[in-house]
Amino acid sequence: MNITAEQVQKKSSGSIILEYEIKMILKTFQSQINESAKNGSTLVVIPVPTNFNIINMNNKVAQTVIYYRLIKELKDKGFNVKISGDDSQLTFCIRWDLPTDNIDLTQMRNVIASHIVKKKHLGRSLSG
Repeated sequence: MNITAEQVQKKSSGSIILEYEIKMILKTFQSQINESAKNGSTLVVIPVPTNFNIINMNNKVAQTVIYYRLIKELKDKGFNVKISGDDSQLTFCIRWDLPTDNIDLTQMRNVIASHIVKKKHLGRSLSG
């Protein structure tokens, strides 16, 4: 026999539908994140479906696979992810930080603090 179970699984209608669902939700995330970032926000809250009609897969398994893959993709891309919801609705809260050029805030504050002088000493500090 020259096929494996994995090859058959990847070609099955259920796997194709599963990948399509993930791809479409990620496109929605990307669109919402881009729009929110343009408006100056660093956070989006996006509802995600809870019912999936994946052939040969019960809904709880589909939810587990899809939500895991969404979280993994977002985390791999550097986003902070929290989810909340119940059986009828699930919400992804996606947050990102503004860039700091890889210098942490403590270092930034230390640099600023080392350059602070009192007003009465300002002239002397600049000349010497």
